[in-house]
Amino acid sequence: MKGSVENLGSAVVEGIDRLGGMLRLCGATLRRMPSPPYRVRLILNQLDQIGFGSIFIVSLTGFFTGMVFALNSLNALTELQAEGMVAPSMTLALTRELGPILTGLLVAGRTGSAIATELGTMRVTEQIDAMEMMGVDPVKYLVVPRAIALVICMPLLNAIFIFTGIYGSIIAAEPFGINAALFIQEALRMVDANDVLIGVIKMVAFGLMISAVAAYEGMRARGGAKGVGLSATRSVVITSLMVLALDWILMLMLAPVMLGFDL
Repeated sequence: MKGSVENLGSAVVEGIDRLGGMLRLCGATLRRMPSPPYRVRLILNQLDQIGFGSIFIVSLTGFFTGMVFALNSLNALTELQAEGMVAPSMTLALTRELGPILTGLLVAGRTGSAIATELGTMRVTEQIDAMEMMGVDPVKYLVVPRAIALVICMPLLNAIFIFTGIYGSIIAAEPFGINAALFIQEALRMVDANDVLIGVIKMVAFGLMISAVAAYEGMRARGGAKGVGLSATRSVVITSLMVLALDWILMLMLAPVMLGFDL
């Protein structure tokens, strides 16, 4: 019993220490973003790897997500003779929740693991230690370009997810007699600037969080190839959970102000 309590206590302390380290790294990244040197080439390289490299998986997931949820919505709304609500319900769901959450999870799995693996390899091969000895700031050189690329790419990837999701919804709804032009008209009628802005805010926050968590886990890697693999695994698990938790926190903060209701 005593050993179990001690193990639980050490796990809690380790979790708090890890969370504090991630928050410190996130703060250090934000402080260094506006200061030169800007290293545009590194940022462009990360934009290519993170942004263009994720377009295919995000587009494909958005397309099939739209098709599946449209079919489920049609099955439920047909019984209520409310087929016309498929377009607004799908568009609102994609814009407010499905798009940001699923895009965040996809990028967390693909890009977060890649960042943790790359920085973890640099840590175990002592490349980061060599940078520090030469007076190069690892946060500015390694973390900031990835954070900037994620902040830029995440809203754009979310927009691609929403667009392909709506396209998939239109294809799924057409056999049920729902015209594509009417679908788009009803979708645009229900979605306003607040819905888009909420998605952008979420994606910027997710981008900062993914970069901080993945970089922190990678730079803490120890023990050779096994340690690098563990850091990548922890990065995916933590970022995926934090995408869901951060989404809930942001909705609590933004919904009363931007959606006009009290919680």
